Amino acid sequence: MICSHKSILLFIVLNIASPVFSQYRGLEFDHITTSKGLSDGDVRQIIQDYKGYIWFATMNGLNRYDGNSFTVYKNDPLDKYSISGNRISCIFEDSQKRIWVGTRGGGVNLYDREKDRFISFKQIKGDSTSIRNNEIGAIFEDRSGKLWVGHFDGISELLISKKNTKNSSIDIKFCNRYLVNNVSIYSSINWITSICQDKDEYLWLGSQ
Repeated sequence: MICSHKSILLFIVLNIASPVFSQYRGLEFDHITTSKGLSDGDVRQIIQDYKGYIWFATMNGLNRYDGNSFTVYKNDPLDKYSISGNRISCIFEDSQKRIWVGTRGGGVNLYDREKDRFISFKQIKGDSTSIRNNEIGAIFEDRSGKLWVGHFDGISELLISKKNTKNSSIDIKFCNRYLVNNVSIYSSINWITSICQDKDEYLWLGSQ
């Protein structure tokens, strides 16, 4: 039999590739669903924190997964340290290992790992240092360490300072900003759902 150079090359490539393809044929996925403890199938964001926990933002509670079981956080009207809303829109872990949670209608939450509870920050009528809107779409930290919150009518910068050195509690204020001029602040143009930063340090904002 006379073999061409092309057929010999094809034979070599197929023999090299065969073990690789066989590995992928054995790949399996574990489906994490409500039947395994997830509080809701409508998942808006997933992150893994520095301790290895996986956090799921769902439309019916915040879920923490340890690889075997879920801890579900929901609002309890009688507990001021429960998460402020059940419709979770975003989760973010900053450079200080703090976890921030945005909600649809409940404002922003800071997770207290030591006490396994939440400190919530909502709009306060007449207080310009509170967040402008409780409908949160995105949370982001830029390279300088500034934290930004995208919400229904613009963006806010989180201003953090130590309130009490003894117990390390923090004081949080919001520097609120409108985005697009000459349109209603409630326009979908100003409903910020994503934030990122490019190599030139410009912030890019994705809107509804």
